[in-house]
Amino acid sequence: MPNRSRLRSSFSDTQDIGQLIEKERWGKLRQLLKSSASTAAKVLSLFPDVEMTQSALHVLCARNPPLDIVEKFIEVLPQCSHRIDVEGRTPLHIAVSFEASLSVIDHLISIYPDAASTKDANGRTPLFVACQNIKAPENSVEFVQINQYLPDLVRSLINASPRTVTDEDCKSITALEYAICNEAPVKVIHMLQRAYRTEGRTKEIERQKRYTLYMRGERVPFTNVICRNEPIFWQCTRSTRVPALPCSSQ
Repeated sequence: MPNRSRLRSSFSDTQDIGQLIEKERWGKLRQLLKSSASTAAKVLSLFPDVEMTQSALHVLCARNPPLDIVEKFIEVLPQCSHRIDVEGRTPLHIAVSFEASLSVIDHLISIYPDAASTKDANGRTPLFVACQNIKAPENSVEFVQINQYLPDLVRSLINASPRTVTDEDCKSITALEYAICNEAPVKVIHMLQRAYRTEGRTKEIERQKRYTLYMRGERVPFTNVICRNEPIFWQCTRSTRVPALPCSSQ
C-alpha cells in the first residue's frame, strides 16, 4: 500500500483526477480512493472545475461511473453530494442528464433526497432533465433500452419528490409537457399523468384547508401558490392537440 506522500504525489492535482475520470480509469481511481481516504478527501475537496465550479462528483457523474466509485467519492467527501455548480445543478442533475445507471441515481437520492427537488438556474429539477433529454431511438436496441431505463428513472424521481411533477420551469413548462413534446414512451406519459393528478388533488386539498383557516381568522402558513390555467397543450411533434391535465394550483 503506498504511503500518504506517494499517494499525494500520484493523486496530486485536479488535472490528474480529471484525466482519470475522463479516461474512465476506474481501477486506478478505485485504488487511489481506497489507499487513503483522508488524503483522497483533501484532494477531492480542492477540485473545482474552473469554468463550471463543479465538484469532482459532478464531473464523475457525467461519465456513467460504477456505483462503488460514486459511493467512495461520497464516503470520503460527504458534502460533495450537496454541491451545486454555476448553473445550479446538483450531481443528481448531472447523473440524470448523462443517463447514469439507476443504481447510481438511487444512491444519490438516498444520500441527498433534497437533490430531487432542487431547481437549477432554469428552474428545472432532475425530473425535468430526464423528460427534456428524451431522444427518439435510432434502432431497436435503443428502443428497448429507453423503454426499460426511462420508466424506472422517472419513477425514482417522482417517488423522491412527488411535488416536482406539477412544478414549472422558467419557461412555464412542466415535466409532463416536455415528455409529451419529446415523444416519451407511453408508460412514462401515463406515469406522469397519474402523479400529476394525485399531486394536483393534494395541492387542492391544501389550498382549501388554507382558505378555511383564513375564513376562520386563523393564522395561515405561507406557501408559494401559483395558479395555472392552460386548457390545451399543443404537442410539439404532431398536429394533434393533447388535453392538458387540470391544474388549479401550482
